[in-house]
Amino acid sequence: MDSNIKQNNNSVTIDLENLRQKYSNLLIQYKGAVADYVNYLNVQSQQPCGEFTSSSKGIDQRCYNEIWKKSGCGAGTIQPAPNASSSWALGQTLNGLIYDSWLWANATDYGHRMGCYGKPGNPYIILGVGTDRSLWSRQGLDAPWQRINDNSTTGVVTIFTGNDAKTIYCTNINKQITYKSSWDAPAWQGPISDSCCVISAAMGQDGTIVGVGTDNQLWSRPLNGNWKKTASPGEWCAAVAIAPDGSIFVIGGGNQIWKKNSYKNLTSQSWVGQGSCCVKSITIAPDGTFIGVGTDDQLYTKASYKDLTTSWQGPYNSQNSSCCVTSITTIPNPNYNASNFNTSSAPNYKINNEPLVSIQGQAFTGTGSAGQSTATTLQDCIASCASSDTCTGATFISNKCQIRVGDSPIVPSSQDSYAIIPKGKQLLLNMENINQQLLDVNKQLVNKIKISEPIFDKMNTDTTSKNVELIKNYESLLEERRNIAKILNEYETLDNTENEGQIKITQNYYSYILLLILAFVVGLLLYKMFGSGNINSAPSPAPTIQYGGDLGVNAYYIVFGLIILAIVFNFSMKHLSV
Repeated sequence: MDSNIKQNNNSVTIDLENLRQKYSNLLIQYKGAVADYVNYLNVQSQQPCGEFTSSSKGIDQRCYNEIWKKSGCGAGTIQPAPNASSSWALGQTLNGLIYDSWLWANATDYGHRMGCYGKPGNPYIILGVGTDRSLWSRQGLDAPWQRINDNSTTGVVTIFTGNDAKTIYCTNINKQITYKSSWDAPAWQGPISDSCCVISAAMGQDGTIVGVGTDNQLWSRPLNGNWKKTASPGEWCAAVAIAPDGSIFVIGGGNQIWKKNSYKNLTSQSWVGQGSCCVKSITIAPDGTFIGVGTDDQLYTKASYKDLTTSWQGPYNSQNSSCCVTSITTIPNPNYNASNFNTSSAPNYKINNEPLVSIQGQAFTGTGSAGQSTATTLQDCIASCASSDTCTGATFISNKCQIRVGDSPIVPSSQDSYAIIPKGKQLLLNMENINQQLLDVNKQLVNKIKISEPIFDKMNTDTTSKNVELIKNYESLLEERRNIAKILNEYETLDNTENEGQIKITQNYYSYILLLILAFVVGLLLYKMFGSGNINSAPSPAPTIQYGGDLGVNAYYIVFGLIILAIVFNFSMKHLSV
């Protein structure tokens, strides 16, 4: 029974401690949420552009910084914003600066991305073999070439990307295929067994390698296997590339581009000319961009590999030279995140309005519709609500934007749903949520304490009973202590008495011996004093002369008197000690 109570008590104690810790943590969060809201209100009360209208000119630097920041820029090489004192900026209206900042934030070229965001922001990285046979990388079509520190100068001729979108393969001067585990790995490995002899190659989605042999015809093989000729009659190729949908492109005679719909079953398909000239190396980027190396060793592009009838764009020399490479491939940029960049289709001119934020998995219904929106992206939906005079919030779901008026709580929804609300409302909802959690935990604490009261009452009763018992035991022990002390005192008294008696016995014994000796001495003295021949003899008229050691009678009387006094003294002391 006691063990069950103890176990229940331990469980309740642990629960109470856990709830107390949870409450303490929530209280810290709540204080932080309150501080965030107060700081937000302070910032909102000091709008940097509050004194300017849409047509105002001569915008100051503080306001320009705010415009630049709200467009999504601010982390790039232009910080905190362009110079508001420049002649160009001074001649722009408030809305003009807002529009220009939006253009910067939406531009995808290297220069604008670096100036606004401080990162290239390209979904793929271009890799190229230089005319010096070293390997180079380029973070976008407008980015500068950067040499990769590896051993590529040992004989790389052409390059292609593996089906894992990470491994890089090359054909070398020995017409064999070698590889690296990543584009920036320091050394090539291989060659792959029996990979000779090809002058260009590409890898399909299933790992099949299609290569251009030294006969300028196509050969195919699995990664670990043997080459098999898959050329069409009369075929002549110089380079090959495989698109994301499995279609295959080659550069044929006259640097013309030809296509088949699949790299599989090549012998059963016919080549279709694309009417596109003149490049010597090709690749297809992950986003579908068709990239070629011109006969001038520079980069050119077409928007999509699915339509090569469009004109070539390039070379890309406006910001950084695209020269000089002889073979290229691309890999996905692992650091690219589209959500880090502004993709809205229109600027938000309501610079002084409260900023809007999105919350995934929630929906905002308001009290009614604020009109129609054609936005098909989250950022466009936010911009649509921001530019409306009546919108108080919105819901973006299934690529549709529903802008709303009025106020309402946000409600749970599917994961592809986003509630768009003012930031101040989001901070308040966060405070409300934490506050509710505090109330719930507090209620749990109260209930747990109520549940624990009977246990603690029983424990208190048992404790009181045990305490009474302990007090009684204590009093009994005190009584026994007093008895023991009394016995010890009596024992000491008896012991003292016994010791005194022993001392008296010893004293009496020695007195007896002394008296016996004295009696003997007295008898001897009496004998000397009153012995025969001395008592009845007449005194001699002649002078008394003492001879030898004999004493006179008077001396014996003195000694006898002293003995009598000693006996009397001893008798008196004995009686006084009693």
